[in-house]
Amino acid sequence: MQEKVKDTAKKALSLGILYMVFHFFMSFFRAQLSLMIPSLMTFITEELGITLAQGGLLYTTATTIMGIGMLLGSVIIDKIGASKSLLLSIVLTALCGIVGWAAPNYTVLMTSRVILGISHAISYPAAMTLVAERFHNQKQRGMASSVVQATNTLTNVLTQKMTVPMFLLLEQNWHNQMLIWGLSALVIAVVFFVADRKPEAFFKEYNAQLAQQDASAQGTPAQQESGSSLRKALKYRAVWSAIISFTGATWLYTVFMTYLPTILKTSYGMDATEASSITSLINMAGTIACLACGLLLGRIKNFKLFNVIFMILLPLGGVGAMLVKPGIALNFFVIIIGIAWFCNVPLINTAVMTTKGMTPSIFAAATALWTVLGSVLSMFIPSLFDKLQQVYGMQNAVLFLCLGGVVAIGGALIFPSNKKKKEA
Repeated sequence: MQEKVKDTAKKALSLGILYMVFHFFMSFFRAQLSLMIPSLMTFITEELGITLAQGGLLYTTATTIMGIGMLLGSVIIDKIGASKSLLLSIVLTALCGIVGWAAPNYTVLMTSRVILGISHAISYPAAMTLVAERFHNQKQRGMASSVVQATNTLTNVLTQKMTVPMFLLLEQNWHNQMLIWGLSALVIAVVFFVADRKPEAFFKEYNAQLAQQDASAQGTPAQQESGSSLRKALKYRAVWSAIISFTGATWLYTVFMTYLPTILKTSYGMDATEASSITSLINMAGTIACLACGLLLGRIKNFKLFNVIFMILLPLGGVGAMLVKPGIALNFFVIIIGIAWFCNVPLINTAVMTTKGMTPSIFAAATALWTVLGSVLSMFIPSLFDKLQQVYGMQNAVLFLCLGGVVAIGGALIFPSNKKKKEA
């Protein structure tokens, strides 16, 4: 009997790892279609006869819909399950590429971006819900959450390296480039549909058995979920903590990634390549630190301590980067930003995911809640920054916006100190 339990656990882990392979390809195709617009902005605007502002909307519309639409994504996961939701998201990604390929004008191309935004709104909570469903202890979930975060960053970096060379290889035809990635996404959707039917059935049975075992160990009957997962998520103190801290952290990360290159060019006279290289340290250092963090998450007993540390380091890195001269010190503070942000994301995911009473569907709703608020507030950063920099200068404007760190730290401080003894 004990041997059978071990074999079943090994099978669950193997199927969980197989899902992570699918996630890499799904993330890669989404990144290609997402980041193609900013990388090829001038070519697209010239061909369609639109302004740069309209071109910018092609990118920001998708990201805005993604942020706001995650609440809808969590509802869809409630209705049809995480696996089918993820399949739906990758089909929508494929549709974005195909519609973009056929787009004769700005309106049709914008339609493809709306489709992509809806796809993103479903994909991230669905992907993290599958992590919660298919990995079954703190160590596994911590590592899987870190791999998801690192994979998303890695595929973004690969996309930025590939987009322009591929565009030139295709004789500057971005329509065909969209079609290639759209059809590629369609292929992975078909493969996932066929390959994931048995794993989905296996995990439904396996997770039900684990829930029954936990209920028996606690002397309480296993209960079926009912009602809105969004409402349930808001009952957890850990979720409220994550909403507040993640909102502040998202605000800070958006400020640094958006304006650091411009400040390095205008204030320190760097060329675009050098400024971009220094800014890229955020993602490079963050990805490495994120994977290292994944190895340690399984050993953490008190998530609150590390959450507070990372939320202190994030604004500290931003303030330091604005106050020091270019050189080792600047690079150091930029790296601190990357480590703090990229390690905190899987930390929060794992902390909330392993909270007592948390189920995958409630976790999906929680993920949507803290992502939505951060995304919505980030929309106001450009106008606020512009007003501040006109009066105080760009560096002082960023220093002022670093006050968002107070929100991030405040949220971290209300996280339960010992999640195993408290229902967050």
